[in-house]
Amino acid sequence: MFIVMNLTKILRDRQFGYKRPIQVKQIIWDHQFSDLQLSQTVAFNQESHTASVSSIALDSDVGRYLLAGLGDGTLLIHLIRGETSGKGYGYQSKVEWRAGKTHQGRHKHGIKTVSWFSDNGIFLTSGRDGKLKAWDTNAGSVVEEFNIEEGINHHKLADPSIGALI
Repeated sequence: MFIVMNLTKILRDRQFGYKRPIQVKQIIWDHQFSDLQLSQTVAFNQESHTASVSSIALDSDVGRYLLAGLGDGTLLIHLIRGETSGKGYGYQSKVEWRAGKTHQGRHKHGIKTVSWFSDNGIFLTSGRDGKLKAWDTNAGSVVEEFNIEEGINHHKLADPSIGALI
């Protein structure tokens, strides 16, 4: 059922105390996600996931690689513009790289944020184990690790025009 959201009325109701902040948040959240659907053009290989996906990032260079961080510390890189599928989907995703439970550089706890670093094949991960890691996709390994000693909930890269700031 499609509901037309009147944001002005919702904010006015909040201003006059008719709605609590949590109610306004829930109304907006429900509206934003009510039309979300699974892709009809890309089929993802879900058998490769060992836990829930906690963060994703699409590479900005070619838009073909999806980096996924999982709740158990596993990392995956999906090729999302791979071979044509015979199941009615435009493409079948393929796992290009995986750092699972036996990988030397993996996070010991859940991954909170993943992000691609510009267009050079480097990506960053951070997680509940208090580590921020820079990975090289060509080598498949960690090239730099920063131990913050507290769980990291989020990291963000600065705009590339500023320089290499995290």
